[in-house]
Amino acid sequence: MNARAAAHDELGRRVSEIVLGVTTDPLGADGAVDLDGVLAELDSVTTVDLLVRLETEFGIAIPASAVVRENFASLSALRDLVRSEIEHRPSEAG
Repeated sequence: MNARAAAHDELGRRVSEIVLGVTTDPLGADGAVDLDGVLAELDSVTTVDLLVRLETEFGIAIPASAVVRENFASLSALRDLVRSEIEHRPSEAG
């Protein structure tokens, strides 16, 4: 596995853990963890909690304009949003 793929997997794992942390019932109808289903059913309060946790964990600021259904439609979409914000965050060097 190359370094980029490893980073992709690690980011996905960390985002998954955060999503699991905001839900009380991550199991789908078949008894398996269904994070895409969890994301689809988030209420507004839980969505804000998720956003705060993601911002804190990754040192990012997710703009209000990015809080759209498409970015929460699946775990991969949410991971891509977080990755984009990580790549575009201001440098701390100065």
